[in-house]
Amino acid sequence: MPRKKQEIQVTVGSGNVFEDLGFADPVLEQRKSDLVQLIEGAIRVRGLTQVEAGEIMGLDQPKVSHLLRGRFGGFSVYRLMDFLARLGREVEIVVHPLRADLRRTSVQVRSSAARRSRVRGSTRG
Repeated sequence: MPRKKQEIQVTVGSGNVFEDLGFADPVLEQRKSDLVQLIEGAIRVRGLTQVEAGEIMGLDQPKVSHLLRGRFGGFSVYRLMDFLARLGREVEIVVHPLRADLRRTSVQVRSSAARRSRVRGSTRG
């Protein structure tokens, strides 16, 4: 007996999962998420356990676990940047004038590797 085709409903996201989930300040939450991903990368590259990472960041292991599992609501952007610095990452804040073609402001978090690849990609002709 032939199977009936089921319609699958697809909802196109906004590009920010925190907005789609109804967070009060989805842009802030996305920036925090970006920083936490960089923290996780720094921990992984150094081969640290959560206990070792916690000692460096001034946190106990359960808080490191919460942070790495996406429970970062209790941490400010500044504190997340401080964790990155303690883990041996240089954190740089760059402010540019708003481009005339942009309608709203933008805050971006990216690693230097992402920045290098973007620069390399933009110089190729």
